Amino acid sequence: LLDGGRPIAINSGWSTTNDSAAIAETAVRTGAFPFAPGSADAAILINLAPGAYTAQVGAATASGIALLEIYEVP
Repeated sequence: LLDGGRPIAINSGWSTTNDSAAIAETAVRTGAFPFAPGSADAAILINLAPGAYTAQVGAATASGIALLEIYEVP
């Protein structure tokens, strides 16, 4: 996740983060896809100020199709 080209959050495996329990609980609460334990799915749970941000999805040595979902969490 970038703010004006400056990285502010990076994730390449949701279950290895310090907030993995909060990510799993928030996915259920918002109706997002459930994450399988130990999967390599990326997820970021972050508070952002209003503004424009850029999400970069992908891997340096791979190509394919990505699905990016953004949820406002009450």
